[in-house]
Amino acid sequence: MFICYIYDRTGECIGQIEDLVGIEVEHEMSDISSASVSIFHDNPYANRTILKKLNKVVVRQKIWSQEHEMFSGVIRGIQASLEIVKIILNDELWTLSRRLTHNAYEYRNEKLEVILKRIWNDINAVAPIGLEFICDAPDIVPKKSYGKKTTLLSILKDWKEKGYEFRLFGNRLVFWKRVGRDRTQGELYKEYSYDTRTPDNNTILKASMLDDAQEIINGIGDENNNFSKNQESIDEYGFLEESVSLEGKSAQDFLQEAKNGTQVFEIEGKVDNFFEVEIWDIVQVYIHRNNDLMNYNGSMEVIEKKYIWGDLPNISYKFSSAKIGRLSFIKKLKKMEERIKKLEQK
Repeated sequence: MFICYIYDRTGECIGQIEDLVGIEVEHEMSDISSASVSIFHDNPYANRTILKKLNKVVVRQKIWSQEHEMFSGVIRGIQASLEIVKIILNDELWTLSRRLTHNAYEYRNEKLEVILKRIWNDINAVAPIGLEFICDAPDIVPKKSYGKKTTLLSILKDWKEKGYEFRLFGNRLVFWKRVGRDRTQGELYKEYSYDTRTPDNNTILKASMLDDAQEIINGIGDENNNFSKNQESIDEYGFLEESVSLEGKSAQDFLQEAKNGTQVFEIEGKVDNFFEVEIWDIVQVYIHRNNDLMNYNGSMEVIEKKYIWGDLPNISYKFSSAKIGRLSFIKKLKKMEERIKKLEQK
């Protein structure tokens, strides 16, 4: 059973919809998450007062006597037909994409958390954001600037590219190096596996791997026009340079991470429980195939959760072996598919 609670901007509950005809939920890692719930057009809650844009919505699934939150956010829009009304939702990170800096900022040798909290407080002073910002980012940033009219969400996502993560916990936005739970050991241990020798026990539905020379970097020119290189990688692959912004990371550390590129696995779990793991959790993954290209035994991060309910429920998780940052495997896989299509057309 699913329940959709609707609240006005004062926080008063003005709707409790239980006769839903469709639900879709997609949680994204360090980005705007989305959902939709559908009701019949003659539902008493299908009116503009209840389904007012930006009203808050919480979707819960009732399992036995307990309610479990599937999604919390705001009504972004309504898509109606003669039969169905679909309520389109985004989590409250969407509102950060609609908040701009009113000042220009220039920083040198400042802690990242000082930078972000100052910008957050300035934007909050223009109009309350409605969220508490919890930030633990002690890294020193040698040089950084943001111009006027930069969205708050784009600033946070800028640091996602440098290995940081952020997540909503109720009305708290947490920004840390790692916001998920380590479930590779102890009482919380969770493993997903695919083994050709024991097919009946497989909990991985799909798996793909990308190992691309595009990700090898063994020479860099940084934001201060300093050049560094890793000779071991150069001897192995040749000289492959890139212009980068280190922003607090040492050149040696950067090159050590990038000298061989990164093998990136995308895994889709075979699951029947939406609440089994959460976005940002780190789980154990084991793959045994008939070649060393796909063999894997290590940790991965949960980067996406989806739930689609209609005639039958469809639940899926996705895991990644690489941080969503400098290397975005989704973008790389799409580019690789585009290159393959071009080659096939020749």
